[in-house]
Formats: sequence, structure tokens, C-alpha cells
Amino acid sequence: MLTRQYLASNPQKFLPLPSEWLSKENKMGFAGTHRWFLKLSDKQAAMPQYRLDWKEFAWALFQLHGKTASRKFHEWRTAFAEKNQPLLNLFLATVANQCYWLADDITPTLTIV
Repeated sequence: MLTRQYLASNPQKFLPLPSEWLSKENKMGFAGTHRWFLKLSDKQAAMPQYRLDWKEFAWALFQLHGKTASRKFHEWRTAFAEKNQPLLNLFLATVANQCYWLADDITPTLTIV
């Protein structure tokens, strides 16, 4: 979320390939966002409502495991639809990608009609 916000407010910036971005040695990649996270945590400690939507988003994704995942998915989808359309779109895209990559059998099928 922090990186997404950074890129949205700095359209001239871009992310390198995932192998570079996620490398622990790349201090300007994902590893470099730790200080952003610490600043966000400090602000949230001082102002509990600061970026509450981001906190809810993370909690929503965390709850999508186990026996109640289906019910929680529908609850969070409804909640985001009612108050935050961009976050709803990100939630649905994240869940779709997570389901795709966690599937046991990832076999793309092409149907020609």
C-alpha cells in the first residue's frame, strides 16, 4: 500500500523487475519501504484513525484463511463497496491473484469458440 501510494503520487517513478524489487540487498526496493512503515506506525500510534482503511485492508486479507474465509470475503467485499471503491477494486484483485497463485493446479486453459 505504501509503494502504491508513492507511485500514484510520483507518476514518473516505476518499479523494477520483481527479482530486483524484492531482493533484500536492494535498499531502494521493498527493503527500503521499512522506514516508510515505521513512520506510518508512529503516525497511527499518535492518531489511531490515520490510514485506518489500510489497516482494515490488511486485516481483511489476513481473515481470508480457514473455514470462515468465504463468509469473511463477502463481509469485506460489502464493507469496501459501501465506503471505498478503489480499495474494493484492490481487494478483489488481490484476492483473485492470491487464489490463482495458491491453487494446486495452475493450468491455463484456452477455449476456442
